[in-house]
Amino acid sequence: MLAFAEGNLWAASRRSLSHLDPTSLQSIGTIPIAGSIVDLAATEERLWVFTDQAVVGLDPSDGEELARYSIDGITNGAVAPDGQRLYVSLDRPVRRDHLPVLELDPNSSGSIVARTRSGYADLTGISGLTATDEGVWISFATGNMGFGVFARACDVKQPSGDVTNPENIDGTNSIR
Repeated sequence: MLAFAEGNLWAASRRSLSHLDPTSLQSIGTIPIAGSIVDLAATEERLWVFTDQAVVGLDPSDGEELARYSIDGITNGAVAPDGQRLYVSLDRPVRRDHLPVLELDPNSSGSIVARTRSGYADLTGISGLTATDEGVWISFATGNMGFGVFARACDVKQPSGDVTNPENIDGTNSIR
């Protein structure tokens, strides 16, 4: 996995993050990461590391940890180009064979803004997330083929009730 932010190149293995010189590709340094890295994403101001246990925001110039949002079971991650929304897919809880995709607000301690469900748990779940300024593309296997859906940020419903439990947060029908 590779990410480029603020003129800095970062490469990830499953357990560590390497800061590379973008011209020579020589290692500038390595940062150990708790958990298994599942995705990398970058904006101009932040490098986002998605592990199976947390979303970690780093300063792209030196790798200093700026934010950490603990969420267990992350399988994919993405950040909107403007840096205003983070998206993660989870490996559970499964409901009607679909898996959760959460929208997080990085400006408010990673609070869950909205949730939808997508993919098929029986077919390895969600294979990828690609964020835009308007929402997120969700891709997944459907058997012999693949499928993609777009969840628009403007269609998600603000959570009510217990926002610490993603199961209780629903979006509108227009998410599909």
